[in-house]
Amino acid sequence: MAESLPPVISAIGKQLDALRALLDETGMTLVVENDQTNYGQLAPMQRFKAACRVMNLPVNLTFDMGNWLWVGESPEEAAKHLAPAVSYIHVKAAVPHQQQYRAVPPDHDSTRWQALLDQLPADAPRGIEFSAGRPKT
Repeated sequence: MAESLPPVISAIGKQLDALRALLDETGMTLVVENDQTNYGQLAPMQRFKAACRVMNLPVNLTFDMGNWLWVGESPEEAAKHLAPAVSYIHVKAAVPHQQQYRAVPPDHDSTRWQALLDQLPADAPRGIEFSAGRPKT
């Protein structure tokens, strides 16, 4: 049946088979982060995770709390849909800056990011991520 597939689909299938074999052999899990592009929006991330499930690929997600704001999505809505697939959390706050957002350290008094963490797996490792700015030259 694979012979009847278009060549590009067949090639992708072979690459995914090789990836699955590598991950199975090494026991590693691939972790993919929602980024600050259109591909990091909720719908593409849901489609990606569904495709991984169908293809039996051991892929989990890094949930970057701040990146959802960059792509115009609600972090809370994303957590509601993606939490079961999350295995690592980037704790990042963001504030509006010019026409986008700017990452800032999470404020211990902020209830938003604390409530968001409550929606995500309690056993997922967490790392604080924010830009310290560019060094002055």
